[in-house]
Amino acid sequence: MTAALLLPGAAHPYAPTTATALAERYGVTDEMFTRWVDAGLPIDAHGLGDPFAVANWISWNRLPDCPVLRRAWRGYLLVFSGFLSGDHRPRRLRWQRRQRICSDAVGSWTWLVPRPWQGAEQVIEQDDGLHGQALPAGPYWRLASMAGPAPHYTGQVTLRLTPVTPATSGDGCTYDPRIAALVSEFVAGFHYEYRHHDHRELFSQNPQSHGSCLDAARSLAAILRTHSHDAHVVSGIIAHDTFANPHFWIEITDGPHRWPIDPSLPAIARMLGADWRAVAAAYTGGCDARRVRLAAPNLPTALNGAIGHVSCDGVIAWPCLDWVCGECEDSFIELNGSEPTVLNR
Repeated sequence: MTAALLLPGAAHPYAPTTATALAERYGVTDEMFTRWVDAGLPIDAHGLGDPFAVANWISWNRLPDCPVLRRAWRGYLLVFSGFLSGDHRPRRLRWQRRQRICSDAVGSWTWLVPRPWQGAEQVIEQDDGLHGQALPAGPYWRLASMAGPAPHYTGQVTLRLTPVTPATSGDGCTYDPRIAALVSEFVAGFHYEYRHHDHRELFSQNPQSHGSCLDAARSLAAILRTHSHDAHVVSGIIAHDTFANPHFWIEITDGPHRWPIDPSLPAIARMLGADWRAVAAAYTGGCDARRVRLAAPNLPTALNGAIGHVSCDGVIAWPCLDWVCGECEDSFIELNGSEPTVLNR
């Protein structure tokens, strides 16, 4: 028997909506949107479209005609452009944590919020424990409440991030060059797209040729394991105000050595017609300082623990519905110098 899932109900931030509303959201005329529907854009029998499915179709079929989505995707890649151009300076950040649960349920809530990972590339200087409201529970902060509406939390973390390049990855140990060939082969055939995830999904699934950053990470990890590489999925948050969303990538371990791999960034670059092979090369054995890794080593077989665990009266709720903007409202301040700089560029 599968566990029950508490759905967001009327509080869903990305419920199916009308063609007119979708046309306005993506900055196109009703006439153009109608032509896209005639060409295959997915609209159901009630005239409603899932924003995720619509964005996927536009991204792969009409992106040059949709400036709103085109700017959004190119803005996302610009977050990582410094690393790609050779800027490998470490960063010191103040991370303002904010998240809410999108649900209209009322009850007794329990929330396990992932703590930040501590390691050589990510040093935690201060963590206020969600403003002192949470108790430590292994890799999580535990929040519990009396009966009431869906909760939210805030917190503050100060941390230092150091990028990893293929030259420095694995404590100077060079990774197997055959890994790069496997990454390129995978990205060349992977169709990046949004989708709604279910907390009951398993990480140990067969490789997929399409999906989100999570699908890309766990599919490539499965492929790498068939080639005798100890690959596992890593979870984190993009350290940028506009794109502060959950993100997933891979880490390969070989004894004391570790190599990061991010297959979704080159997959997005390929979708945009950019030089995705250069992106794949930079992120095979390399990792930027534009993400915060969460403390969930060797993620559980089920998805729910990867970005937290929430329940209301014992029924599991989904803590984050959208990998791109959703209800995650984190922000980041650069602490390089006496005056902090808000990272909303």
